[in-house]
Amino acid sequence: INECIERYSLFGWKLFRNSENLGFKRNFLLALSKTQGDIVFLCDQDDLWQRDKTERMSRIMEQNSGIFALSSSFTFIDENDTEINKSGEALNHGLINIKNAKSSLISVPLRVVMHSNISPGCTAVVRKELINLFCEKSDSAFPPDWEINIVAAAKQGLYFLNQSLSFYRIHSSNALGLDSAAKDRIGIGEEKLSAAITLCRYYDYSDLCSMQKKRLLALKNKKPFEILSLIFTSREYARYYSFKERVGDFAFTLR
Repeated sequence: INECIERYSLFGWKLFRNSENLGFKRNFLLALSKTQGDIVFLCDQDDLWQRDKTERMSRIMEQNSGIFALSSSFTFIDENDTEINKSGEALNHGLINIKNAKSSLISVPLRVVMHSNISPGCTAVVRKELINLFCEKSDSAFPPDWEINIVAAAKQGLYFLNQSLSFYRIHSSNALGLDSAAKDRIGIGEEKLSAAITLCRYYDYSDLCSMQKKRLLALKNKKPFEILSLIFTSREYARYYSFKERVGDFAFTLR
């Protein structure tokens, strides 16, 4: 990397080396803490970007001060840069459960990003204000790009640009790691509880955490009456779970 910087006179490039292996989550946080720009693009994978990606996303951030984190859509490629056709899937390859979106710039509510991350981190640009908050509060226990998006959504500032500006590389030897639908209801419930606990490091979402714990225990122990109790008494359950999901939870406990 140093040779590349010197050979091409790459002004502004900096290379930092840790004295020990921090693991990717702590290393990610440390790298973000060293950023200085007003907005920061995440680039931590071997993917490709459209040439005008930074220009287009920067313009949106400059024109919309209420956006704290913005992710774009992406196109799948293999290790040889060949596009992989994934047409016919829901919004952003099924990662975003928002139907009938009428604009290319879409506000993503907390309910949606609590279910799963909305896009790979390499598609995101983040405002420095949010990065500073993340570096102050994060304990590096949760996937960092997902945590950033959750906090942005809690501030009503998470947005998705429904335009493919990145090529997301899938190797034959690795898993996609994006498809939460492949996980069972309990696995997703555990992730949602972890997301709620993470969010509580930033803001008071104790009611959400309490509801997620009760729901997960009811699912694990097959307690349909506990689910019914949540349906009739918990505002948080109705706020963060659709009617279909709540009915699905009740049916799951009856199996």
